[in-house]
Amino acid sequence: MEAIEIGITRNQPVYGDNNMHLFTYFRTAGGATGDKAGGLDGRQVGFKQWMGAPFNPGVTMTGPFSTIDGTQAETQLEIQLWNGDWWVAAGGSWLGRYPTQNSSEPMADRITFDLIGSSACETHWYGEVFDPTSSTWTNADMGSGRFASEEYGKAAYIREPWVLLNSSTSDWLSGSVGSPGYDTDCYTTSSIFTGGGSGWEAWFYTGGPGGDHSGCN
Repeated sequence: MEAIEIGITRNQPVYGDNNMHLFTYFRTAGGATGDKAGGLDGRQVGFKQWMGAPFNPGVTMTGPFSTIDGTQAETQLEIQLWNGDWWVAAGGSWLGRYPTQNSSEPMADRITFDLIGSSACETHWYGEVFDPTSSTWTNADMGSGRFASEEYGKAAYIREPWVLLNSSTSDWLSGSVGSPGYDTDCYTTSSIFTGGGSGWEAWFYTGGPGGDHSGCN
């Protein structure tokens, strides 16, 4: 699978601390070699920082952050294909792009995508956790560390997941949430809610405490 990703992560082995960081990531299906096969932030050759960007991928997130039963904070994230480049944005600002083989960038700066060089076939919104060992489930929180069933004010949520189908047409995420690839005693995802009014046309909740929950094994 090829992908362009943007999100927020806590990753001590990569960033050297336990702070939240904004990340971008790409991977190719095999047509590219060396650094351009994929990588995180600007750590591998491929990402082209926009000179007007207010901050770089990898930056430490300084808040404000959501609090349980308190104020909820949000970050707008976006990925868009434009003139042969996969652009990524956060907080309403474009950060930079991944030039495809169809880009106007010099050939030496282009990334060969076998599957997403001219369009994407799927979009995904999700939470993710990782543990390098396989003997036990990780105890890392996903989102707030609360299950999706606790909903607004407690569980993490993704709001307004929309897809740009072409230059003039967009659509909301529709259908049902796919089968989770994890133990639901560790992490959960809600169904997709719709019709909440302006700004809440579609949303869902996700998260959990992982191995900290007594039923997670």
